Amino acid sequence: MRFSSAFNPRSSSLRFRGRAWRDGSHGTVESIAVARYADTHSIDVVSVDSPTPEDSFFQDWEEVSRAIERTSPEFRRLMDVNTDRICRGGFAYLNSDECIRAWADIHREERETIEYIGSLRLRDIHAQVRDVNERRDLEMLGNIRAHCASTAQACGAFLVGAAHRKSLMEKLRAAGGTSIPHIEWDVGGSQITSNDR
Repeated sequence: MRFSSAFNPRSSSLRFRGRAWRDGSHGTVESIAVARYADTHSIDVVSVDSPTPEDSFFQDWEEVSRAIERTSPEFRRLMDVNTDRICRGGFAYLNSDECIRAWADIHREERETIEYIGSLRLRDIHAQVRDVNERRDLEMLGNIRAHCASTAQACGAFLVGAAHRKSLMEKLRAAGGTSIPHIEWDVGGSQITSNDR
């Protein structure tokens, strides 16, 4: 079984399309990885993401992104360095603490640039995107827990963009208690064991 995330506010062209996760036509690195794995393994693909927001959400985020890119040479540099590291390091880089630090720097520069620009509209859109991503992270983890509780399969993979990794790891570490199902998470080599709520 594979769990998949369906949309990315950095790319307004992404839309979930049923079999696209199985054949790689979704166009993301995650869907391509699933398609390659499915060539030699029997898997079920389970969508765990929230429904895709309206087009206006992506148009608004594109407006914020353009403003940040126009204004901040540091943001452009951070994105170029991150892109280069992704190209050179592949999944090893995407699953590394170095990548987590890179995304933290990118997000910090986004916030600082929006504050520098001083546009209330851009601040509001940025806050909305952060809120949507926070709710997505929680919903994806909840959907995985629900699926694990309803299946006999013992192993699954959750494929999501690297920018979510830190937030998801923090949520997994914060989870606890004695509820079922007990899930062992291996987040790019960082084992996190929790009895998730």
